[in-house]
Amino acid sequence: MSRAFSLKIFTARNRVSGIEPLLPHSDIKPLLHNHDVKDAQLLLPAVFSLCAYAQGSAAWAALTTAQGLPLDPKEHAARAAMVALESVQETMRSLVFALPESQRTAEMMNRFAQTWRESNAFLTILQQAVRKNPPDLEDIAQQSVLELWDSFCLNYVFGVSSRAWLAQVKDPCFADLPETPVLQWLRQMLQEAPLLGDIALCPLPMESFAQGKLAWRALVSSPYEVGAHRRVEHHPVMQWLMDRYGIGLITRFMARLFDTAQTLIALSESQDLSDWICVYPFAGNFAVATVETARGLLLHRAQTQNKKIAAYNICAPTDWNLNKYGALSTLLKKSAINKDKLYRHATWLVQALDPCVPFTLEIEEVTRRA
Repeated sequence: MSRAFSLKIFTARNRVSGIEPLLPHSDIKPLLHNHDVKDAQLLLPAVFSLCAYAQGSAAWAALTTAQGLPLDPKEHAARAAMVALESVQETMRSLVFALPESQRTAEMMNRFAQTWRESNAFLTILQQAVRKNPPDLEDIAQQSVLELWDSFCLNYVFGVSSRAWLAQVKDPCFADLPETPVLQWLRQMLQEAPLLGDIALCPLPMESFAQGKLAWRALVSSPYEVGAHRRVEHHPVMQWLMDRYGIGLITRFMARLFDTAQTLIALSESQDLSDWICVYPFAGNFAVATVETARGLLLHRAQTQNKKIAAYNICAPTDWNLNKYGALSTLLKKSAINKDKLYRHATWLVQALDPCVPFTLEIEEVTRRA
């Protein structure tokens, strides 16, 4: 199940006057209703082409908890590591294909293709293992795919190792960093549109939600901030960026680099990333699972009855990032955008907010009648 996002931007008098996001929603409820819980856990990751391992782990956590069963700690940790690696993979894919073609060398694309294949193969094996005999985090840390991603980032993204990136980057304007393809691209953004998207939205109120004080309908229809930059916002460089440029274009792209470095280090050091998958039980055999992904927070809401699905809802990060009242609409309407550069800047904002979703973009001039 793949969902392509379409965005129409209306302009008038050299300003963005309106936005029409078209995000097709696939209703999962008819597909799952009255299905056996175990069958549903196998089916859900198979029907999603985006963040499939995160979708499968969200289903596992929500459905297990809805039945009143505890999450197995070892499986929980292994699934979290799987989801974290998927996030690295999706972030790198989106960055590589967002680059101008002139900056995508044959060598870089070959290295990316090799690393992607190795990463996909390992994730497939890991997904099969977590269902039967979850591996230890130490076993995952020893996998060569982590070294492959770190090497790819060193040569084409950071210019230094993941560990050096987190520890040594002092100048957020990249003056102390090598000329990698990704950093060259980000330098262009910084020079051309440093304050593009300087808008802050309210964070998702997970504490109220966990306490049962916030209804699902209100939760998913509000313009909350669920972006992946939340995971690294306390880093000193990220603090500097937010103070100077707000939570806009350059800050969000830099956050993805810091998040990737932080995640690769955590995986290679066997750190427990179980907080990437959280679950909240509610009365009436209901449970909500939240899972971190490259594009933000994914939510699955499940109700079970006699080991069968009674109700099921999904709210993907895209549903917040790109909806009519969400981050993208807010950023485009309130940002001062040069009309001649609107297509490029709008494309950058979509890529910064939602790196996984394919999209088309159309700009239409609105002519007022006399």
